[in-house]
Amino acid sequence: MSKARLLFGSMFLALAVLLSSSAIAQPAAHLLPKVAKVTVNSPVTLTDNGDSWTLDNGIVKMTVPKRDGNLSSLVYHGVEIRPAASTGNRRPPAPSPHG
Repeated sequence: MSKARLLFGSMFLALAVLLSSSAIAQPAAHLLPKVAKVTVNSPVTLTDNGDSWTLDNGIVKMTVPKRDGNLSSLVYHGVEIRPAASTGNRRPPAPSPHG
């Protein structure tokens, strides 16, 4: 076997061992996002507010107006995720049958 081929084979094996070892994987592990375990075991509650419905399970709370059914508020762990003024959830108007 030639020296170049032996050197290449040795480098390949060393690289394979290095990449498969946990020494390389451990530094990357701290970069992954941590997902908190759910500690709330509350059932979902549905509240009729007159002009809207509110669904709440202790983690996510959403409000839906009865007039149009669009999501008006979405709160996750006390933080408003979707501002009430946003109109991103509106359905496009139905196409006209006359073109």
